[in-house]
Amino acid sequence: MDINLRLNKMKSICKKLLPILLILVFAVTLSACDFDKFWGYVTGDGIGNFDGDNDTSKVVYNQGNIIQSNNPLADTIERILPSAVDITCIATYLPVVGQSALVEIKGSGVIIDQDQDYLYIVGSYQSMYFEDTVLDENNLSYTLNGVQARVTFMDGKVAEATFVALIPSADTGLVKVKKSDANTYTIATMPSSNSNIVGEEIIVISNPLGVLGGTVTTGIVSAERQMQLDEKVSMKVIQTDAEITVNSGGILYDKSGEFIGVVYAKAIGTGIEGLNFAIPTSSIIDAYHEKGLLTRLKVGE
Repeated sequence: MDINLRLNKMKSICKKLLPILLILVFAVTLSACDFDKFWGYVTGDGIGNFDGDNDTSKVVYNQGNIIQSNNPLADTIERILPSAVDITCIATYLPVVGQSALVEIKGSGVIIDQDQDYLYIVGSYQSMYFEDTVLDENNLSYTLNGVQARVTFMDGKVAEATFVALIPSADTGLVKVKKSDANTYTIATMPSSNSNIVGEEIIVISNPLGVLGGTVTTGIVSAERQMQLDEKVSMKVIQTDAEITVNSGGILYDKSGEFIGVVYAKAIGTGIEGLNFAIPTSSIIDAYHEKGLLTRLKVGE
């Protein structure tokens, strides 16, 4: 009886002391740990936020702080964005009688080369070309009297540009800007290959509607095709599903940031989606080499 009584008393004492012992163990453990880290695990903040199986973010805990890995695509865009510019061309037309008229076209360009004094910028031909004569709504004829161009850099700086050449066969034009008129810019990197891989990710920087400069869209190389540019010129083009606008003259880059082409055309119609085409950089450079221009630039070397 005495033994059973003693055991019951010991059990009773242990039950009373157990909560106290647990509190003491908890306090000692907490004092030896990083409280911020511990509390992060309690609240769930220390293990990051994930959005399904497609989230590829990597979260690393380091001295109480959450460090998010960089986004490679965003890094590439940040690096190449200063190589793209907005180009505005303004043509002055004179009538036989009456006041002159102005016609403005806006598009995109890419800084492709430089020398000691100038930056050289390639843009879409359709955003630089103006007819010699045009008719207004009253069939009054106007004659082209001159074209001015200006370039807007991605930092907002605006500079006057000088025309160097227009090459319809490459569907591009070339202008130059004084380096002293520019602040922040980079020179586009030439592609390391003459061809593009179908399915390769691409980046497009464009100026939709002429007012949304620096717009970035993405897609893939859908195909490489031979296209008839006009009655005499046939050229290989890049087909892509990236979102573009017809007149923006968007600039194409591959996922490593190499300049791979300039937007040429977009198929438009009921039931047509993602049919956009660009002139490859290799074809553009070859056309300028034939004119003795941009001779320092090489593709695939």
